[in-house]
Amino acid sequence: MACYGKNGTIVALKEGLSALYADPNVDGVIINLFSGMGTWGFDLLELMTVIKDGKKPILTWLIGLKDTLEPAKIKLEKAGWPVFNEIHRLVKVMSIILQQR
Repeated sequence: MACYGKNGTIVALKEGLSALYADPNVDGVIINLFSGMGTWGFDLLELMTVIKDGKKPILTWLIGLKDTLEPAKIKLEKAGWPVFNEIHRLVKVMSIILQQR
């Protein structure tokens, strides 16, 4: 499938996340999200709609443009998605979660 522009990007990302989450060899997922404009200006919560249960941990590392970063973080956190601005903290938390399983 060719994926161009904002709609194509979100379709491709949703398919990729869905495949990762469904893979029995994947214990947890770390998603690097960019809040911004243009092709990357899609609704970040739309990406997360492919997750229907909470069987595997999904943590997000959010980076992006200064004026879009905090609103995107608040939106994701209000929807229940853990958001990190620092990758080393995210990896440490994921490690602890997976060790306790």
